[in-house]
Amino acid sequence: LGCPSLLAFVGGGGKTTLAFRVAQQASAANCRTVVTTTTRMLMPTEADGFDAIILEDTLSSAQQRLRDIFSAGALRVFLATGSESSSHGQRAVGIPTDWAPELYSGGLADVVVVEADGSRKLPFKAPQVPREPALPVGVTVVAAV
Repeated sequence: LGCPSLLAFVGGGGKTTLAFRVAQQASAANCRTVVTTTTRMLMPTEADGFDAIILEDTLSSAQQRLRDIFSAGALRVFLATGSESSSHGQRAVGIPTDWAPELYSGGLADVVVVEADGSRKLPFKAPQVPREPALPVGVTVVAAV
């Protein structure tokens, strides 16, 4: 994997679990790690082990919050622009695709992990071109789940 990295997970069920696991491994290697989505995904809970959960609807405010949180020693942060209720529970509302490279440029985060394709709990998913998957700008690794 290495730092810095901008990873995106696409496909069927298992993306969230994989994203959280990669974040756990990256933070264990002392990489400042952000997990986010460019679509929608289940909101993490306290049990998922994030140092902070940030809901910000502007890039500048998200960057400032990340600076503050990482400066305080956090290594694993979840970021979304908001949240909403769904039949599966509380969901995180994704960031715009052009935010992702701005989250690790300038020494902010070392690793950014993006769930870039919503599957709504389905085990198999085919993209609806051209709007899916919502790959972040500057992605360095895309993994199909």
